[in-house]
Amino acid sequence: MFDPLWNVVALALLFGPADPPEASYPPELMQALRRQCERLEITYPECAESWVEGHGYYYAHAAVLQMRADVSNLKDAPRLYECYRWPPRSVCLDAKHFNEVHRQWVDGQLGFFLHRVEELRADREETMFLWHVWDALEGATHVEMGPSYRRRWMMRYKELVGDERFYSGELLPSIPVWRCRVVKP
Repeated sequence: MFDPLWNVVALALLFGPADPPEASYPPELMQALRRQCERLEITYPECAESWVEGHGYYYAHAAVLQMRADVSNLKDAPRLYECYRWPPRSVCLDAKHFNEVHRQWVDGQLGFFLHRVEELRADREETMFLWHVWDALEGATHVEMGPSYRRRWMMRYKELVGDERFYSGELLPSIPVWRCRVVKP
């Protein structure tokens, strides 16, 4: 049976002002830390599973320090459910590939159209920005990765596009379509 006191100890280790002691942690505390990591949507480090032979304890000081850092760094990050509002990772990878092809095309144009160098450079800068946007979105939708990784990328995506676009669900295009010239027949 689980003693709720272990939850209190786990929360004190994660949120306490002082660094946790370098000590061995009993299995009950490690189970409580795992539950708190799931509740807080942070990755439970695999190194926390280092069993100390012959003692019946886990030596997980480094893991607790990593969990504390994740709690601190991700306190303002969007929750994990926000990742499911965006297109799947395969769409993000396709958008990044299209962006890279467009950037190569722009780089090729720079040598030929010297009278449009400023416009092409601006196009290239905007293309690079949009690549970073789609890269962050790809990281956030990478379902094989842990929650800390995905929330970190979601926070980066939110910083790039801004709160208004993030919460409205507005996606930016993969290339600066506003710079594309309309060809009239």
